[in-house]
Order: sequence, then structure tokens, then C-alpha cells
Amino acid sequence: AAALAAAAEAAGIASFNATVETAPKLRAATLAGYVVEIGGGDGERPVVAVESTRGLRKGVDVVLTASDGWPQRAYAVAVDARVPDPITEVQLLRCARSHADSEDETFTLTFQGLESPPIKLGAAPTPAVLPACLGTLPACRGDGSTLLEILQGWLVGEGVIDTKDGVAVEGGDRLCAGPINCLTNECTKAQNATLYGGWGLRAPAETRIRVPGLAGDVEPFAARTTYTSLNPWNRGPGLTNGTFVTITEELRGLAPLVAEVQTVETSATPTEAPTFETEAPTFETEAPTYGTGVPSQQPTVMDTSGIHGVFRLGFRGAATIPLPHDASARQMEDALNALGTNVTVTRVALGTNSYRWRVTFAAGGGDLPLLSNPSATCGDSGAEECHLRVGEAFSSLVEPPYGRPASVTITEVRRGAASVWGSFRLRATPPFRRGAATSDLRVDVGPVALEASLRRLPGCAAATVSMRNASYWVVDGLDDGVALAVDADQLKSSVDCATCTESTWAGCADCID
Repeated sequence: AAALAAAAEAAGIASFNATVETAPKLRAATLAGYVVEIGGGDGERPVVAVESTRGLRKGVDVVLTASDGWPQRAYAVAVDARVPDPITEVQLLRCARSHADSEDETFTLTFQGLESPPIKLGAAPTPAVLPACLGTLPACRGDGSTLLEILQGWLVGEGVIDTKDGVAVEGGDRLCAGPINCLTNECTKAQNATLYGGWGLRAPAETRIRVPGLAGDVEPFAARTTYTSLNPWNRGPGLTNGTFVTITEELRGLAPLVAEVQTVETSATPTEAPTFETEAPTFETEAPTYGTGVPSQQPTVMDTSGIHGVFRLGFRGAATIPLPHDASARQMEDALNALGTNVTVTRVALGTNSYRWRVTFAAGGGDLPLLSNPSATCGDSGAEECHLRVGEAFSSLVEPPYGRPASVTITEVRRGAASVWGSFRLRATPPFRRGAATSDLRVDVGPVALEASLRRLPGCAAATVSMRNASYWVVDGLDDGVALAVDADQLKSSVDCATCTESTWAGCADCID
């Protein structure tokens, strides 16, 4: 009894008492027997198990039996985290124009691998600050020249946001502050350092861009000033060194669920530079023949200068059916969802038979692996190469496939995030036996995989698992007395507390339980 009490104290059991008496021999092979009654404490009785038999002779073992049997239990396994309040991302655009650049000079914005239409330095942030369109005005309300209208048309057209309400802009009457005349005004030392023709830079104008249509931490917009022309075919050398356009994150966004977004883009593989023979040409000296009536056997080539052929997409080891080079958004969506994904797809035409598909996964899956473009053969016979080609669609000179290879580029443009992600392990412990733990289980593990992992553990051969909702499972069918517990976890929440040291960001108030 004293030994049991000492062991209970070492195990952290606050209130424990036990009485031990000698039991009659249960069978001839029994050397000694004891009846242990345990009392004290609240709730379920602590389990007494054999810790070690190293002090006994070979062939001698200690067997514990419960007097009244063990109950069979069902367990609920739930992964939970406090869901933080959403925060809408705010990005700050600051611009000051040099006297060397006119208000009609332009810049563009890049976002998720896309480039916006040109934006004038003198454009208004929103239509509300412009006059009504009466007569001939350089800019008026509703003419599509403002930053808000350009962002709405661009982002909706590319499928980045669903509606125009998905982006908002706040600012003054112009995107860029105009220059100050330092000949007639008193300029600071910094302004005098930026003089061009007697004009210096003013303090930059500030415009805020909000993207409520995109949840969580939004990728930064970036200003591109490599050319300034309103017409892309007449690109200039770029804005002067004085003019600057910068965009910074003023408030980082936060959302418990962020949908993963990847793009699939087809393009022609660049051709190698042509080579030229340096040997002198040779000429035939035989006289030509005429009137044979036999047509010349000249090779025929039909070049459409476009992409043709088929390709596959892969995800987590599975591959789609062959997709045509111009697959519709619905075709790609159905093919990917047949692999067990849950995606929506939009498509944008880029050029001659070239397209960009935007694949948006259902929110909650976290950071997902990239789609792949597996090299394989298509069709039942396996004779058709599963590759895209560009150039000749038909040729009498070579066997198919015709033309040079085209490429498929897959890019993650938005990393997904879930309210919680990572892995955990479960441990099953039968009565009087050492338990065993599962391998690492993903937080989004399915019921079939979880059931298979549990059935490898002692006392769990008949385990059944049902899934009530995401990250909530019910485990039943364990042997009598088997205890199930969390063995270890490596989980993170949508708020990474490691980055919150001495931070005033509102999202740092919530961390995983």
C-alpha cells in the first residue's frame, strides 16, 4: 500500500489511498496474489498497470485483472482554436511627381503575377472627387480614369475578386502630389535636393487601398515605372529619378480561413536563335528538264502559330484526364474535382491559343501543395503524347507530334491558411499494458485514414471513425477499457504567435489553445 501511495504521489494524484490484502492462490502456478482496493480523489479511478518486471526471474510474470471489468468507451477527437476577428488589409500608396514628369505620365501596378492597365500620375483616387462629365474635360466622373475604377475593372476581369465591392480606395483629389516652385516658395533642404528646373518635390500624397474581397494577409501591390506611355506599344524610358510611387502595408489583414489560389498558364517555349551555314553554296550544272508532267514533291507545312495538343494536371499523386489546350474553365474544374479536390476555376485568354486558368481551392484546406504537370501519355493506347505543342499543326515531313514544345507554368499566387493546421498523434492504452501511438496525422485527416491508423494500435483492431465536421471525429469500437489520449501535437493557428513578440497588431490577441 505504501508503494502504491508513493507512486500515486509521484504521478501527481493529490488524493489517493489503497488497501492491500493477500488473496488466495488463483491456480497452482500462482506464486502470490493480492487484492488492491483504491479510493480517494474524484472522478474516474486511476489505472494501475505493470511498469516493469525486470526484478523477476525468467518465466515469472505479473498479471493484473480488474474485479468488475472495464467499460467500453467512445471518444470525440476535436482540434479547436480560437477564431480571431477578421481584419481587412490596408495598403498605403504614396506618390510625389517631379517637375520633369507631366500628370499624363503613367505607372502600372502588379499583383499576384498580373499587371494593371496604365494609371496616370495625375489621376484621381475615386470618381467622387471628379466633376460631372459635361463638355470637354480632361477627367470626369465615370470615365474610368480613376484608380478605383482601374482596380475594379482589372481585378474583376482577371477573376481575382468576384465583384467591384471587393476593392475600395480612399484618398485626396490626386494620386500624386505636384511639384513645388522653389523660386517663388521657401523650400526645405530636402526639397532643394530634388530640384528640376527650380521645382522640388512636395510631401507625397497618400492613398489607401483596401481589399475586402480578399480575406487575410493580402499580397502587396507593387508599382512598376519602367515605362510611362499610355499606349503599351509606345513605351518610354520610365519615370524620372525624382518622381516616386511606393506601396507599403499599413495594416496586415487577418482571416481564420484563406483560400489557396494557383494559376495554370500555357505559353510558347522560346525558340533558339537560327544558325547559318558558312560554307559556300554549290550549284547544279546539269540542264533542267521540262514537260515531264510530274508535279513537284514539295513538303507541305501548315503553321497556325498557336498552341495545340493536350496536357494533364496532377494533385497529390493523382492525375486528371487529358485536357485540351483550350480547355474551358468548367472542363478543368470538373477534371480537378474528380481527383477529390474542391476548386473553382476561371479562364482568361492571353494570346494565340494561350490561356491562364485561375484555380481557387475551397477555404479551410490551409497551405496546399502545387498542382503538377505530370509527363505521361494520353489516350487508351498510350500513343498520343501528353504535351502541348506550338507552331505546325500538320506536317508531311515528320511523324506527330508536330511543332516545338509549349510550356505549362503553375504558380501559387495566394497561399491558403486555415484556422488551425499541422499534425497530431493519438495514443491508445489497453488496461495493464503499455500503449502505442499513431504516426503523425494531418489536421484535415479523413475518417478512412484515421481509422486505418488507429487499427494498427493495440486494442483498436475494430475501431470505427466517423467525421462530424472539419477537424472533429468520433472514435468508437475500441476494446473494453482502452483509453485514447492525445500523444503529441504540432499545431498552429491562423495567428502565428511567434511573430507577435512586442507587437501591437490586433491579430496577436488570439492564439491557439
